[in-house]
Amino acid sequence: MKKLLVIIGLAIVSITSQAQNNFYGGVAGFATSGTALNAGTNYAILPGYSGANGSTPLITFLSMRGLSTTPITLQAYNVASTSFVTSTNTSTTNFVNSTNGYVAGNWIVINHTTQPTIQESEARLISAVQNTNQVVTTSAFTYPAIPGDVTYQESAGALISVATSATPTTITGNGILSGQPGNPLLLVISSTGAGTNTIDAVNSTFLK
Repeated sequence: MKKLLVIIGLAIVSITSQAQNNFYGGVAGFATSGTALNAGTNYAILPGYSGANGSTPLITFLSMRGLSTTPITLQAYNVASTSFVTSTNTSTTNFVNSTNGYVAGNWIVINHTTQPTIQESEARLISAVQNTNQVVTTSAFTYPAIPGDVTYQESAGALISVATSATPTTITGNGILSGQPGNPLLLVISSTGAGTNTIDAVNSTFLK
């Protein structure tokens, strides 16, 4: 498993992102904002490939803010394993070709590759793994899981502390975090205390 690369000495910026498709062709850069899973948890997904100039997402700008009463962190995640959806589903139980080491409590990303009009990826927490072909999430995905869609189990990578402030914590630079070639890069801001945490913006380019 490849680790996320943290490049030292560069500023960090807050970002809010909507989940996007893992493959984003024809562009040299990508910008997005965060999606709320609940009041304290916000996530952003960067695609793992650009047809224009490369296959590894490299963050160049981050903006985030945390209003929780307990320590707040921005966690980046690596892809640990993948599976493919085998049955159309709109509930929390997702049928896949293999659970492939998926574990309850971990994050899962689904890439709606079979639905080009959606161009979305989404993230959820795994609540249970059943038999050898069912992954149950804490809440249903916004869009249906369709056979051929790809799921990714995530494992924790780099961690960034976020100040408790209404003023965004921002980082900017030529390279803040690098993901894995061809895989989506998941960022999650969260805490255990009350309050709303958000990723306001994230920009990336792609390495060849």
